[in-house]
Amino acid sequence: MKRLLTLTIMLLFCLSTPVAALAQKPVQKLKGAVRDFSDYNAIFEEIIDQGKTATPDLIALLKEAPPANADDANQHWNAKVTAMNILSEINAQEALDILKDMLENSGSLSAINNAARTIGRIGGNKAYKILEDVFVNAQNLRYDMSNERMRAVIAGMGLCGNKKAGRFLSEAMNNSSNDEMIRIYAAGSLGLLGSKAGLGVATAGLDSDDEYVRLAATRALGLIASSSAVPALRKLDKPDVDYVYRKAAKLSIAQIETEQLSDDNKIVYIQHQLVNHAQITDFVQWGTMRLKKMKTPKAKKALQDLTTDDSPDFKVLKHAAKMRAKTMD
Repeated sequence: MKRLLTLTIMLLFCLSTPVAALAQKPVQKLKGAVRDFSDYNAIFEEIIDQGKTATPDLIALLKEAPPANADDANQHWNAKVTAMNILSEINAQEALDILKDMLENSGSLSAINNAARTIGRIGGNKAYKILEDVFVNAQNLRYDMSNERMRAVIAGMGLCGNKKAGRFLSEAMNNSSNDEMIRIYAAGSLGLLGSKAGLGVATAGLDSDDEYVRLAATRALGLIASSSAVPALRKLDKPDVDYVYRKAAKLSIAQIETEQLSDDNKIVYIQHQLVNHAQITDFVQWGTMRLKKMKTPKAKKALQDLTTDDSPDFKVLKHAAKMRAKTMD
């Protein structure tokens, strides 16, 4: 009788509890151990398919304190980075406040960079105002890690695409007291705003003794998209050059060549580049995002076409193209 009563109570509890409460929410799955790329993709897609309704859960994840165990904390942080990626894909303006707090107050360089990038990619007036305010405060050394925050914000300003950022970026680029990395980041972000004013600064960075500055300069030249930079970049796209620089130069050349084409030809060219570099993450992220930002039926069709190849070599590209096509405005 006692066992029957217990089972009855349990049955009543299950019947009175919403199914969603019994099943783990998709966002919470991000914190679990992911066995392989396919599992990760499935979770990512499940959240994307929720659309804006996933936003509160994603924001709640960003607010969670990290676990005490170091390995668990690392996995938890990776989940937060994925959450930020999704928030930017669905243009979640509601996430800007928590991202601003992370950008201003975190002592983690990864958190600072990811927060600024996500704010920039979400875009809009509020996002730009956050970046501008943090830029001014960092310029006046009102933070710990002010240089790091300024560098992150400069990158975010380029992604945000607001022309108002031009005067701040120009000021940062032309200020000789700023370190070389900040000046090159500013040159690249000006390029994203359509200005080639940073061409000289970025080109000079190719001769730096600092390997990180050289890499940043190589990438900035792609964002500036001046065809005059192609000869210098081709010198880096050679077998005897370290792969990291070769890959960056190859992408920058593709970015420059893209901007010389009409919109329809851009689509064809980007598709071709993505197919030829389907396993290079930087190419995949650039090309699929570039197509998404075009916001045309032909660009969306191109993304959808890139999801049809099921071969292992196209896993990364297929996933990115699918997510960008789903979230294209």
